[in-house]
Amino acid sequence: MSGWAKSGWSKNGQLEELGRYEDGLRPGLWVEWQKSGLKRLQGHYKNGRQDGLWTHWKSNGVLSKEWTYQDGKKVRLPFRQRLEERRLNLRQMLDQRKRLGNERFPGK
Repeated sequence: MSGWAKSGWSKNGQLEELGRYEDGLRPGLWVEWQKSGLKRLQGHYKNGRQDGLWTHWKSNGVLSKEWTYQDGKKVRLPFRQRLEERRLNLRQMLDQRKRLGNERFPGK
């Protein structure tokens, strides 16, 4: 089986997930959305296994977790790299929080 795979929420027609299959395996990017239309999950597959950075978001659209996978298994990155990623993630979360606050309360 090869080609695009997608599914949607039956009541509102919003896309639920999107990705590809090649020879029955998932290669490349795979994305899942919440009923609200905000992303829930995004990551890559390689040879049908999770590979690289996987990102999860909360229901309000704020970044929740990020994991790195290699050959389908979570990997623990070296301390310095984890520290740098945490700093970057914190900056991104603060920027997202500020942006969401501006969207909710314009003019403040």
